[in-house]
Amino acid sequence: AAERGQLAGLSLAYWVRERAEACFVEELHALQRRFPDFQFRLFLTGESPSAAHESEGRLDEGTLSALPGSPKGAEVLACGPTGFVARVEALLRGAAARIATESFTPPVLRVPEVAAPTVEVTLLKSRRTISIPTDTPLLAALEAAGLKPEHGCRQGLCGRCTCAKASGVHVDLRDDSAHAEASTALKVCVSAARTDLSIDL
Repeated sequence: AAERGQLAGLSLAYWVRERAEACFVEELHALQRRFPDFQFRLFLTGESPSAAHESEGRLDEGTLSALPGSPKGAEVLACGPTGFVARVEALLRGAAARIATESFTPPVLRVPEVAAPTVEVTLLKSRRTISIPTDTPLLAALEAAGLKPEHGCRQGLCGRCTCAKASGVHVDLRDDSAHAEASTALKVCVSAARTDLSIDL
């Protein structure tokens, strides 16, 4: 749509818990500069706003007034977890001209049983080795150790947390599949270590 110049009158409201989870923010700002009629606002549910394009709060009647563009008489596309999409429909039914939705349920991350309760993970770029539990997604374990790996959706969808694995066995928590291949990629938000790992972080 952007290449065809069809962003006039388009508004995007984007909800995340923390701003670090938001994907493509710089690209959205670039679209705003290119198409002045395109509006974008980031809503934070777990942090306070610190920029002009940010607002605070979950989707409710109070935050409707902060939406970039009025939903009254508009065509609305809502995408997100099932509960969020249902909330959009409940709030905007009767106000929007049309509501189209796409919902998903975040995966339940299951860690297969392993013998060792902890393993050593070597971070090649950081030149650090830390001990992490094998029953925890790598992203959560690294954050608990005080690290801040780049990430976005925490569901294995956006790809922002993908990094290279040099050695070791990891488990993809979406389907419990184990991967022993060296020199491969893994997504730290939906992967757990099954053996000692070396990853490019």
